[in-house]
Amino acid sequence: MAAGIAALEVIISQDLASQAENSGQQLRELLNKKITEFDIADVVGDVRGHGLAIGIDLVTDRDTNNRNIDLARKTVYRAWELGVVVYYVGTNVLEITPPLTVQGHELEQGVHLVAKAIADARAGLVTDDMVASFTGW
Repeated sequence: MAAGIAALEVIISQDLASQAENSGQQLRELLNKKITEFDIADVVGDVRGHGLAIGIDLVTDRDTNNRNIDLARKTVYRAWELGVVVYYVGTNVLEITPPLTVQGHELEQGVHLVAKAIADARAGLVTDDMVASFTGW
């Protein structure tokens, strides 16, 4: 209990909830910017979230918004290769959940790598064979 109380005291004293909301807004803005820069808007259906819990919906195309399960799993693998840990929830939504203490420069670096991972996976740099041993994790 002492550790839990100490953690809550830090969260309150450093106003980490407000920090998370501000950082989350910055994260969504950076994602939207990088989506344009990497020319991957056609496979991103939506960027949504609250605070620092962000989801990126990967689709086959924006007109139908059909889930792109293959792109999601290959993007997660490519992001891991680039040094970023993201997950997918459901079948096609990338989950980005940085720590409450994340700094602006870390957000910028992470967003760049996530956008690159999406672009690389879409470009075919990740094959089915590369992700085969990770399927079903």
